[in-house]
Amino acid sequence: MGHYPVFLDLRERSCLVVGSGPMAEEKVRGLIEAGALVTQHDRGFLPEDLDGMVLAIVCGQPAEVVEEIWTEARRRGVLVNTVDDVPHCDFIAPSILRRGDLAIAISTGGRAPALAVRLRQRLEREIGDEHARFLEMAGSVRTALAAKRPDFAERRELWYRLVDSDVLERLRAGDEAGRWGGSGRFWGWSLTPLTPLSHRPPNHRERGERQRGSCYRGWAVAPLSRWLGGRWERGRG
Repeated sequence: MGHYPVFLDLRERSCLVVGSGPMAEEKVRGLIEAGALVTQHDRGFLPEDLDGMVLAIVCGQPAEVVEEIWTEARRRGVLVNTVDDVPHCDFIAPSILRRGDLAIAISTGGRAPALAVRLRQRLEREIGDEHARFLEMAGSVRTALAAKRPDFAERRELWYRLVDSDVLERLRAGDEAGRWGGSGRFWGWSLTPLTPLSHRPPNHRERGERQRGSCYRGWAVAPLSRWLGGRWERGRG
């Protein structure tokens, strides 16, 4: 059975979990973490339970309850996932590896969820928090980079060159300043360390840096030409 992989935006949207126990609680936690408005009960099913719902998850219910929910949800266009019952699923829940904004979903199409779990555990050993730090720092300069490099093809090449560099190894080793600053040659921007603001009041130079750039956890984003004497601009080509 084929499935279309997708990440749903459930913020402020109503979802129903029918069931109780550890599995139902896990589903509730996941929905809440996604920003959904969650209703949970384990008292059977009434058609009005689906009023206003966009998604329903069914855990450990008798076959007749599963069929009632499935039939009514299909009539209303509400997406349904019934745990361990693929024929009564509009979608299946993959095994998820999360590192900050990075999410990797692994699915076996419902055939062997244990394999998906083992693959996720293997990836957990290879993909660490440095990936989350990279995404946070990249997000802090993405808009400015788009303004400085409006050509999409050029910008895409710069991002690939950065990702293919040793930036993740440096971040894993804790060298955020050295690696991110050195990575400026790829895109024309750099991160320069500042003394934490809690340690001293900002002087006029620091205020100027913060106005001209943006900040990420104690690092000021500034044009690389200022630190490398414009060598990137002259060497572009």
